[in-house]
Amino acid sequence: MTHEVFNRLRDAYTTGVTKPLAWRRGQLNALRRMITENKQAIIDAVAADLGKPASETLLMEIDLVLSEANFVRRRMRWWSARHPKPMHWLLQPAVGWTINEPKGVVLVISPWNYPLLLSLEPMVDAIAAGNAVCLKPSELSPHISHLTAELIERYMDTSAIAVVEGGPEETTDLLAEPFDHIFYTGGGRVGRIVMKAASENLTPVTLELGGKSPCFVDGTVSLAAAARRIAWGKFTNA
Repeated sequence: MTHEVFNRLRDAYTTGVTKPLAWRRGQLNALRRMITENKQAIIDAVAADLGKPASETLLMEIDLVLSEANFVRRRMRWWSARHPKPMHWLLQPAVGWTINEPKGVVLVISPWNYPLLLSLEPMVDAIAAGNAVCLKPSELSPHISHLTAELIERYMDTSAIAVVEGGPEETTDLLAEPFDHIFYTGGGRVGRIVMKAASENLTPVTLELGGKSPCFVDGTVSLAAAARRIAWGKFTNA
């Protein structure tokens, strides 16, 4: 199944489906509509998986994805335009420029702890760049994983955007495919597995690995204000 999904995405990218700015804008608009029209279902799914309250899902997941989609949508034309670059005098009268091109077919592997944000935010950026995207949500948050797959099937262009659900076996199968970029969020142990598998195809990788967040408090601060802020950060998403 994963091989068939990859081939479908590769075919879509190769035929140029994802390249036009109109397609990219259309998909970002569809994604924003998908989230806006299904906010309560998303809140309920995240609560079923993690017990996360509605206000936190809105603030730390839904609003951040919508904000990212709005941010990149306004800047896509500038980012994808030609940008003139000066040429060395020995090369005159030559002219030069740079232009940003999509990478191709991108794999996004997301974790369970921010199941919507860390699935859809990287996908937003990959779509804005003109890539075909395969999303692998975490099997440890099954309700939001199923809902995300269902909504993307309903709202997005499934010739170029796909969701593969499952566990380690499906992830291993996906990593065997020659993706053009892999974005992984999670821990170091699985990160090493992702990077090792990617090296077989010389696939570039973005690893967003979890870790500690130390905080230093010195004598110049308001202790009451610092304590409130540290406690807020400590218990966010807990």
